[in-house]
This record gives sequence, C-alpha cells and structure tokens, in this order.
Amino acid sequence: MKILVPLLIKPGLNPLLACKARELAAALIPGNPNHLIEIIENNDLIPDNPADARTPWRKVYRARNAVLDRINLNDWDYLFWPDADLIDYPSDIISRFIKLNPEGITAPLVLIEGGATFYDYTAYLEKGTDHIQPTRMQRLDGRNLNPAYPYWSTGEPNAQLVEMDCVGAINLIPSWIYKLGARYENHLAFTDHYPVCKCCRDKGRLVLCDRGTITFHADLPKWGHNWNG
Repeated sequence: MKILVPLLIKPGLNPLLACKARELAAALIPGNPNHLIEIIENNDLIPDNPADARTPWRKVYRARNAVLDRINLNDWDYLFWPDADLIDYPSDIISRFIKLNPEGITAPLVLIEGGATFYDYTAYLEKGTDHIQPTRMQRLDGRNLNPAYPYWSTGEPNAQLVEMDCVGAINLIPSWIYKLGARYENHLAFTDHYPVCKCCRDKGRLVLCDRGTITFHADLPKWGHNWNG
C-alpha cells in the first residue's frame, strides 16, 4: 500500500516538539516495511487569517485541505495524519491500522504525557451521539469522550476496537473518502474531523478507536504553549 504522511508543523511550535514530530514520522518508514510511505512537510500550507487569533485550529484544517487540493489522490491508498505535537506513537501504527480496519478510519487512544488524561476529547465522539449538537463546539457529557478515565460515558468498553462517530488527533484515512469530496470544515457543533468521519460512516465503513494502541500528546504548557493553539 502507498501511504502519504502530511506533517503539518505550525510556525512557532517548540523546536524540540518539531524535531520529535520529524523523528516519529521518519520512524514510520522502517516500522512499516511492507508499505510505501512518503512524508511531506507543509509549513507553507498554513495561511494566516485574522480569525485565527480567536480560533487557531482553523489554520490546521485549511492546511489539511490544502494538502488534499495539491496532491493526486489516485497516487495514494491512505493518508496518515499525526498531530505535530505528539511525542510518542508506535512506529508500526500504520500497518496495525490497515490490518484492523482496511476500509475505514482508525485512531488510537491519545493521552497527555505524564498521566492518563485523554487529550482530544472534542474530536472523539461516542457512537450514535452526533445528533447531540450544542450551539458551539464544546465537550458534552455523553457525547464526547471524557478527559478522565473511564473515557466513555457508560464505562470503559471491553473490546479493543470501539466504533465511534468521530476521531481526531492522529488517524489513518483511506483515500477513497477524499475522492468522494470529503474535506475538513469549521463546524459550529463538531471538530473539523467530523465531515470526513461522517462520509466514512455514511458509506457503511467503520470509524474505530483502537484502545490497544496508546499514543501520547505533549503537555503543551510544559513546552511553552497554551491549550488553545
């Protein structure tokens, strides 16, 4: 399989985190020897916009869309999107996810370094909860995963693979989803990952969280950043 890894390193990211992002991405090549992996770094694809001062995540979803607009999707079977401020994930994560869910979207558990706090709870939506829509993007009990264990509102599942309405932060996405026109959007009620995950589910494929794969996100204040980007 051919996998593209877009590495979106925001200007101003702590240089040590940027270095770690490049090291983790480079390790994917020997870590997945049965697949062809190419890494591209796209600092130039994050254009400035006055609204970004209030909603900094807009830069990232525009950058993702810019990648999709510039590449030939027919050249790739999957895109693997790791956040640039992750500090650890398994080097064989791509092979794992292709084996577990070859036609759908798969993401790991993402914890904040140094503990068991779940990181991207705004993007991880429990299955069957996307009808719960607030007036603005926020975590809602019983819809988004919880920051503290148990992460699921009904208690931690027993299964390794858990169906979700949406996942984010670090995920493997088959290119067929983008070929249908799915793109990242700034949604009032959901994270920008939501339209891509919904497209996958609408076509009868699975959006999964692999509880057997743990990744770690930087505790951003320790690295000189705030949690709002």
